[in-house]
Amino acid sequence: MNPRHLLSGSQLGRFVVDSTLGRGALATVYRAQDSATGATVALKVLHDAKAASDDAVERLRREVDLARRVDHPNVCRLFELHQEGSLVFLSMQLILGRSLEDIIEVDGKLDPARAVHILRAVCRGLEAAHQLGILHRDLKPGNIQLRPDGVPAILDFGYATGPGVKRVTQTGVWVGTLQYVAPEILKNRPASRGSDIYSLGVTLYRCLSAAYPYSGVTFGEVASAILFREVTPLCDHVRLPSGLEEVVLKAIERNPEDRYSDVTQFFAALEPFAQETFLVGSMTLEELRAKLLAELEGIRKERGIITGDNATLDSLERTAQLELSRGAVKDCVRCLELAREELNKIEIDRTFVAAKMQRLHMMVGERVAQANPEIRARSVEMTEAFAKKDFAAVNSVLNRAFAELGK
Repeated sequence: MNPRHLLSGSQLGRFVVDSTLGRGALATVYRAQDSATGATVALKVLHDAKAASDDAVERLRREVDLARRVDHPNVCRLFELHQEGSLVFLSMQLILGRSLEDIIEVDGKLDPARAVHILRAVCRGLEAAHQLGILHRDLKPGNIQLRPDGVPAILDFGYATGPGVKRVTQTGVWVGTLQYVAPEILKNRPASRGSDIYSLGVTLYRCLSAAYPYSGVTFGEVASAILFREVTPLCDHVRLPSGLEEVVLKAIERNPEDRYSDVTQFFAALEPFAQETFLVGSMTLEELRAKLLAELEGIRKERGIITGDNATLDSLERTAQLELSRGAVKDCVRCLELAREELNKIEIDRTFVAAKMQRLHMMVGERVAQANPEIRARSVEMTEAFAKKDFAAVNSVLNRAFAELGK
């Protein structure tokens, strides 16, 4: 069997291959079923087990040994190393979604709040590893997978080192991806927690800018820039909240002693820039809400709709905030999507507009009543206000309902 191109239905011991998830220089990752447990897992299959029998297989053994010690929701769980004939492969937790690198490559730089939200979660996972004396040594966006719910997980402890683990690389040989390798590693000094913090800092820099702190075409140019040149200011790429650039720059200081002393300190430094963020697909809820509300306003202006004031949009926004505070992400998104669908059909006829807005407000009223039966009377009051076409009263009732829910 060709490890690079296993067909669906191929049998690897107790595993049945389903589909290909990704392919790298060293291995291909497949989705598979474990016939012993019925679980769906990921299999990381080495491309050339014979050629890599010393270094690569030992790296995989170490990856299993280390990562199995780390039990954290932001770290991918590894299960076992397997050998079937000439094939060597690793079974691990299947994490669907996209890598952070894929998101940056396709969507560009991330919103600062979202980038900070992701990196703080990664800090928690790395902190769990560091507490066990385990270093990752190859942290980068390509090794951070975002699940569909937006929760990140650290992948690939293949370059990791920890207590009681034999080093595969020889003295003076560094491992990792160049743009994320700390300067001290390029100087053949030992890796440390500070080296992982440096890699996290570069990862955050890339998330915020879709660029790297140091530029260069060749290996030598990039390595020289990392060792001797000044960092390209983040402000050259993006406008950031005051103080965030300083946090990033401290994480990627050339001297390890000038960086954060540990991941916990880096996590705390990011706290002022963190906002409660709920992810929907590849967007935060705040990004989606802003996008939809902007579309609604654009439709109003484009079609010349006159409604007297912005009560409708205000109510929509407040409803989204209510659902966000309740953690009901799907309800919030559906509310905004319904508004977009409804307003897309609106004609300039004001009577028709009023009818559409009534339906939308009634939907909001029903949701408010469902959220808290004790304020069901507010829904009745809103119905009466609609009957009188008193939209100011409708908005007032909604405001009172929101206030009561917030108590």
